[in-house]
Amino acid sequence: MIRAILIDDEQLALTSLERKIHKFQGVQCIASYTDPNQALVDLSSLDADVAFVDIEMYDISGIELAEKLLAVQPKLHIVFVTAHAEYAVEAFELNSIDYLLKPVTSKRLEKTMSRLLPAAGLVVENHISSSREQTLRVLVFHDFQAWYGDHLLSFKTAKVKELFAYFVMHRNTSIHRDVLIEALFGEHDYKKAKIHFHTCLSHLRKTLEAHGFANGITFVDSCYIFSMEGLVRDCDQIDAAYELALPLTPDKVDALEAAIPLYTGGVLELNGYEWAYALSEVYRHKAVALFNRLIDYYQGLDLDRAHHYLQLQHRHQPYSEHNIQQMMLNLVKKGQRSEALRIYKEYERMLSHDFDLEPDEKLTELYHMLCLPQ
Repeated sequence: MIRAILIDDEQLALTSLERKIHKFQGVQCIASYTDPNQALVDLSSLDADVAFVDIEMYDISGIELAEKLLAVQPKLHIVFVTAHAEYAVEAFELNSIDYLLKPVTSKRLEKTMSRLLPAAGLVVENHISSSREQTLRVLVFHDFQAWYGDHLLSFKTAKVKELFAYFVMHRNTSIHRDVLIEALFGEHDYKKAKIHFHTCLSHLRKTLEAHGFANGITFVDSCYIFSMEGLVRDCDQIDAAYELALPLTPDKVDALEAAIPLYTGGVLELNGYEWAYALSEVYRHKAVALFNRLIDYYQGLDLDRAHHYLQLQHRHQPYSEHNIQQMMLNLVKKGQRSEALRIYKEYERMLSHDFDLEPDEKLTELYHMLCLPQ
């Protein structure tokens, strides 16, 4: 049974809506208010599932009231009632499940109920599953993927996926709505971009709710905050390893060696999101630092292990002369001079083919020195 409260400062409109709702099975009006402030006071003791809120009230805007209601009870569903269609966009920002235009007809109310009933079932399902550990594992390097157990999340459109990626990379950060719109829909005029944005946001919320992650996106003072328990990002492990203080100890080396394989490429590089380019550079810098720390650590302990990380680093930095120089010197220490020479010639060919350039003077001097008879 869906437990509903009704809020409208016009008694006639309130009574009319209540009568229409009573005709639907599975819905119970547990309270109705002409005083919105009293509804706010009573909410915590009502255990309501949905609030029907009039937008144009004398003392307080229904939009503002809904924000306060959701602050008290975040899982509350909101249905706005309004005489003006232009309020629909603002309604979507507050994650309202629907909006009704006055005068409310029974036929239109039936559509609202068809949305409410599955939502109420979802609330129960989420409540049951909340006792189990829920983890959404997100991979941000190379290609953006979100895994719920063995299930790869799919998104309604590519833009819905991009919106989620933006939230994931900026979690626990207050983001102004217009910043999001510019980042994802900057090629459209503002009015059209805003409509696209709210459509994507609605689809994203439904996707997250379907997997038990409701209320992860909040909207306050024109800003969105994405904060979701159970979210595990691969980049967090890179961050943690990068923050470890030097010098390295065996325990810290273990942490670095566990983190490095997660770096499979630039942040969202396969997706081509322009807003992610700066983030990609940040994590490239961190990955390079982790490689260098492991290489330096193993140079005096295990030349084979040092060479392993030099090779991994080369895959991500194929044009790094410092990497080539270190690899050549490490091979010489291992007694593999001919392999060091081969590495140089391969690098020389690659530079010539890709950029019509030659290796720098110091690297060339090292090569010629290694060519001398021993």
